[in-house]
Amino acid sequence: MPEIYNEAMKRNEEFTGECTDLSDQGYGVLRHKGEVVFVPGLLPQEKARIRVILAKKSFAIGRVMERFYRDTKKIPDIRLIVIYTGDVLRAQSVFEMPCMMLRMEQVFIAELPEEEIYQTIEHKLA
Repeated sequence: MPEIYNEAMKRNEEFTGECTDLSDQGYGVLRHKGEVVFVPGLLPQEKARIRVILAKKSFAIGRVMERFYRDTKKIPDIRLIVIYTGDVLRAQSVFEMPCMMLRMEQVFIAELPEEEIYQTIEHKLA
């Protein structure tokens, strides 16, 4: 059966859009001409000029050509703190996806005396 390509978008077409979500594979998700576009390396709320590198029937894959930042001119830092319940003794502190890497600060409740739990979590959040 022949591959059906998206007629709304063409390969090498460029457009400007804002990422609205992350896919389960860590790709930025946005819409253009009513179609879903997956873009590696694009985070939610980021605006960018995108070039379509593959246009299929129901989706496209794009590449970031230029990022448009707000007043700060930089990507905001995202701080992730994971609080593990008493039955979790260890976990990976780095989670890698195709387009990004997350480094997590970890709090293991099982390792803490009861009176120090609140203080440790409060310190991590400060």
